Amino acid sequence: MAIPELCIVGGSNCLLSQGWVRQLKAVNQEAFEIRNLSIGAATSLIGIYRILNGEIPNGSIVIWEYAINEANHHKSGQSAETLFYYLDWFLELCALRDISVLPLLFWNLDEQLSNKPSQYRREINRRFASRGLEPIDFGPKLKEFAGEKKQDVKALYRDRAHYKLGTGFPRRIALQVFGNLRAARIPQRLTSFAGRELRLLRPEVLETGRFKNSILDAGIYDFSAPIRIRAKGKLLAGFVIAAKTGGAVDVFVDEHNIGAFSVQSPPSVQQPDRLLKHLVFWSNGVAPIEVEREIDISRSRSEEKPIVQNLFSWHAAEGSGEQDALVAILIES
Repeated sequence: MAIPELCIVGGSNCLLSQGWVRQLKAVNQEAFEIRNLSIGAATSLIGIYRILNGEIPNGSIVIWEYAINEANHHKSGQSAETLFYYLDWFLELCALRDISVLPLLFWNLDEQLSNKPSQYRREINRRFASRGLEPIDFGPKLKEFAGEKKQDVKALYRDRAHYKLGTGFPRRIALQVFGNLRAARIPQRLTSFAGRELRLLRPEVLETGRFKNSILDAGIYDFSAPIRIRAKGKLLAGFVIAAKTGGAVDVFVDEHNIGAFSVQSPPSVQQPDRLLKHLVFWSNGVAPIEVEREIDISRSRSEEKPIVQNLFSWHAAEGSGEQDALVAILIES
């Protein structure tokens, strides 16, 4: 009998060398085959990419851990509307593929200490409940753990966005997750999504290379030459390889320039030189852009500052644009 497959999609708290995922593998005792598909600073958009790219098998179990990153994106200006729309699509794709989901809700330090939850935090539990899912909310559980250990909540964080290792809390997370796997459920479908489809679109040309590391293997299209993608539908997002030496690109929809976007990642030494990120092409109160024929992407020649979305950067003097690239475009039809 095949071992059930357990896929983890989340952010950097899932990637810490002795973090909760490593602890989960220790207590798992081969009950599940565990695949960690997490990427730092990611949201449900990356989960969508993983499903549409065929990396999460039908009938598997998925642990969703994007809440802390999505809360950070919301604080930095991304609308709750777009975040929840992508979450709803992620859950819809799971429902269509008989994938069971167990959501984990991690909190950053500022949220943990605040008495004023954001719009995202006020709605996230309700969103999951509306799809028949029961998330494990580690906000109150961390406070309980701190009380048991007679520790200050701050002592359980390495920094504002990561739990501290060696405190016992990562193991507590792992034990809680392992004990609750039977609560994973196939999400209920949304009637409003009936008849809709999400697709990853790529140029109709050969890839210019591959981006490969321990957590990702993807064909890429560098921005050294203009890129054209034939498409029809709503333009939701783009998946790019951002680079510390990256530049900016102009995005055209049916020959109309919708903006110049930075594809440069922050220069922090804690981040790799190149990594997968997502660009969001619509915002709260504005419907996604309708594409009738094609999307064109080219290296921006503008001297003005481009649009710099959360967790991208812009230091024009450092941006050679030699290592950034397109992975795919996300279209709803």
